[in-house]
Amino acid sequence: MKRFFSLFAILLASLSSPTIGQQEEAVLNIYNWHEYMPPEVLEAFTRETGIKINYDIYESNEILETKLLSGSSGYDLVCPSAWPFIARQIPAGVYQKLQKEKIKNLNGLHPEIMAQLQALDPHNEHAIPYMWGVTGFAYQKELISQKFSKAPTDSWAMFFDPEVIQHFSRCGVTLLEEPAEVIIPAYLYLGLDPKKENPEDLKAVEKLIAKIRPYIRRFDASRSHDDIATGETCLAQHWLSSIAKSQHHLDPHKRPQLTYRIPKEGALIWIDCFVIPVDAPHPYNAHKFLEFILQPHIMAQISNFTRSANAVPASYPLLDKELTKNTSIFLKDKDFKRLFKMASFSPKFMKLLTRTMTRIRTGR
Repeated sequence: MKRFFSLFAILLASLSSPTIGQQEEAVLNIYNWHEYMPPEVLEAFTRETGIKINYDIYESNEILETKLLSGSSGYDLVCPSAWPFIARQIPAGVYQKLQKEKIKNLNGLHPEIMAQLQALDPHNEHAIPYMWGVTGFAYQKELISQKFSKAPTDSWAMFFDPEVIQHFSRCGVTLLEEPAEVIIPAYLYLGLDPKKENPEDLKAVEKLIAKIRPYIRRFDASRSHDDIATGETCLAQHWLSSIAKSQHHLDPHKRPQLTYRIPKEGALIWIDCFVIPVDAPHPYNAHKFLEFILQPHIMAQISNFTRSANAVPASYPLLDKELTKNTSIFLKDKDFKRLFKMASFSPKFMKLLTRTMTRIRTGR
């Protein structure tokens, strides 16, 4: 009932929100991830348009979702992850449809990324892809070779085969902490379908991860990308662009040589998108901003800052060569076949995932 009234409040607010093209005050309220937009881009937009930007940051999709469902968030643009968040928020009526005629360069967006998004946003009516990437792993090439010369470095066996991972426990192995991001790769390693809500499959995965739990130093997302970048660990599952960004800020002569991998069994793709809340007070300005950042030279500036792939191919010649030569970040077309979208699991199954992950982490 509480959720019903929250969504009703959002829809009611939308009836009185400004119409596209209606006179708006020169303000734009953006809610985005930390260090996910160069300040210079925000300043350039204000200089060009006269629109002042209020820029707030959040630390998780869950925090953003709570604000959106409460209604009257006051934000004009937000940047959630496509799966499972936008996938369940669009049917709930949280976002307004884009006025595509107000945004140039839409035809220049990456066709494969747009096709991926159509699974949750038919006809691409709500979401504009911002940054995207893969949850794979990175390792210290020389150190891993010393520890185990026959290491299967193209496979999730690096983590989920006890006979393999035991060689790396002393130099440090980390996994992410979000249940689905750990459990789905285990599904892929076992050849199970990660979209099926089968409790027996989940039990098999729990049994598998319990065997390798003693060799995991930490389940973590907040600093494990820095640890692998500096050499504090030797093997880490993470968002590959986050590791690349951490390494980019280090002295190239002192940082360890890392190899990035999208395992042969497959990996999760993530896409962060800009969307306009249904009750956005300045939707016209939001469209102006989207049009601005989709310019190739602006999007190149953003990708060079975030060290992530974007969905504007015309920007790629303008990117740092160190970034584009990493084919685990800027994928080849054939690699998309190995990518899986995170399923929108039912609340009941999500509880099972969370409980399973808690038992794995605590060893109980």
